[in-house]
Amino acid sequence: MHRNNSRIIMKLIIILLSLLPATVYAGETLQRSDFVGDWHQKLSQYVRTEILMTIESDFSGKVIRKTLSPSIQKCTFNNTDTKVVDDLLIIKCNINEGSFFKFVLAGWEVSDSKQAFGHMYMYDKGNLYNGMQVSFVRK
Repeated sequence: MHRNNSRIIMKLIIILLSLLPATVYAGETLQRSDFVGDWHQKLSQYVRTEILMTIESDFSGKVIRKTLSPSIQKCTFNNTDTKVVDDLLIIKCNINEGSFFKFVLAGWEVSDSKQAFGHMYMYDKGNLYNGMQVSFVRK
């Protein structure tokens, strides 16, 4: 009896696996121009910081960071504060003298949806003091 149950379970597993799509649609890696626009990281149970990022066509822009405390931090960047290395976008966003955020982002596009993800590093007086993962959706 036990042997028959095992065979039935194995057959069901094989049937279920055969129903899965044979290929997975892979998205396109974001290129430099794909980063231009408005990006948003929403607050959630797991994400304690809302971040709004705007990247202009000349690669200048601004970031607004809202926390649950609630506090708001704003920073800006010029096109000289951004660079692209392969498919990574690196942005230095200046808050004030010696205080800034650095973003290292990559991403993909699937259908009409663009997503970027990476890390945000926080500096005070030029020294790194914290960092966190970030994940953005194109607005």
